[in-house]
Amino acid sequence: MTSTNRVAAAASAVLLACIASSAWADEPQKLSKDELMQVIPDSKVLSTGARGFIRRWTNDPSGSFVANWEAPPQFRHGTGNAQGTWKVNDKGQYCVHIEWEKLQAEGWCAFLQKTGDGKYGIADEGHSTWVPTTFELSK
Repeated sequence: MTSTNRVAAAASAVLLACIASSAWADEPQKLSKDELMQVIPDSKVLSTGARGFIRRWTNDPSGSFVANWEAPPQFRHGTGNAQGTWKVNDKGQYCVHIEWEKLQAEGWCAFLQKTGDGKYGIADEGHSTWVPTTFELSK
C-alpha cells in the first residue's frame, strides 16, 4: 500500500469514527438516579393514558403531588384530582403512584431520558408493564 493510500485509509477511519461517535452522542441517554433527583423535584408532568384521559401534576420535593385529570372529548366531560406520590427507585427509575377517585389507581416505574426540546420523556426500555401513552416532564 502506498503512503498516499495509507493516509487516505487512516483519514477514512478517523472520519467513520467521528460519525459513529456523533451518532451515539445524539442517541437519547437514560438519566441516572442522581440526575433524576436533580430534575424531578418541582417539575411539571403532562401525560395521557390509553383511553385519552389527560393528567397533570407538579412533583413536590417531598415526594408527593396532587394530580388533576380531564376526560377526552369522546367521553362525557369530567374532571377530578387525586393525591399521588413519586420516588426514584434503586434502579434509577421514576416511579409514580396515584389513587384516582373515579379512575383505576395508577402505578408505574420508568427510566427517563432527555428529549430534543429540553424536556424529559419515558425511555423506550426498562419500564413497568404499563406506562402513560404520552408523557412529558419539564422544569
